[in-house]
Amino acid sequence: MTRAPVVDQRYRLRPEDLGGRSLTATVSNVTLQGLEQMQPVLHFTRIDKRLPLDDEQCDAMARSTGQAILEAWIGRRITLTPEAGGDGPTIRITAPDAAATESAGLPAVRAEARWSWRQPLLLILLLALAYFAVYLLDNGAQLWLDIQQLLTAIE
Repeated sequence: MTRAPVVDQRYRLRPEDLGGRSLTATVSNVTLQGLEQMQPVLHFTRIDKRLPLDDEQCDAMARSTGQAILEAWIGRRITLTPEAGGDGPTIRITAPDAAATESAGLPAVRAEARWSWRQPLLLILLLALAYFAVYLLDNGAQLWLDIQQLLTAIE
């Protein structure tokens, strides 16, 4: 929260604004604020107030969306739940279907996250094939002679 209570009251989403119940909202934008340490701020569709995130809420956003990249949070639906934290009231962030996901024992991760390791692997494979093709073009004649000598030696 900021040092000015007027700013918090008028422009920042607070637990009191949720009226004691959970609210599912869509993230319309993510900006950064701060001087010494940059802090992500969530903007929502149909909600005028913004939610500056603390470290715990950033981790919750990354878990609920499956992405640590701020731009990937845009367009994602999240559930905001007011609760009493150690330092006072806070807003807990979860995926809208987190209860169903947790009860099923499945991770709340985007489907694209499972494919993330395959793309670099495919790129490495294509680079290796390209390198092998260039090697064959440069040394093809010598390799052919070596193979012929090997075959004659076997016979």
